[in-house]
Amino acid sequence: MPSDYTIDRGARLVRVTGFGALSDSDLLEQRVRIRDDPSFDASFSFLVDLRAVTDVLLSAQVVARLARDPISTPGVRRAIVVPVAEPGATVPHPLAFGLGRVFQSIAALRGEDVEVFTDLALATRWLADGTR
Repeated sequence: MPSDYTIDRGARLVRVTGFGALSDSDLLEQRVRIRDDPSFDASFSFLVDLRAVTDVLLSAQVVARLARDPISTPGVRRAIVVPVAEPGATVPHPLAFGLGRVFQSIAALRGEDVEVFTDLALATRWLADGTR
């Protein structure tokens, strides 16, 4: 499965890591695993690290569905870190960034707090203290 997760109860953080070819079914299965994990708490922040994803096989429909039906409580911060277009670049991968923004836009309609990044350190800092 091209994604995994860890739950850090001390940091109140769910860290999802994607790698390789990431598909809709991967995200949907991962969501069920997280939701059903006894360590999961819906009030924990999410850090979704997609920097190691090499092939984005996600549909806007599934991304939108996940944004409309969150497993976290309202107001929980979620940071999505997308890969860059090419090694050494700072420009985000267009499809990954676009899908991240779809998720962000739909989640914002529900009052959710989601940001899309290309830099893991910035995403981590934003989750911790709200700054970029």
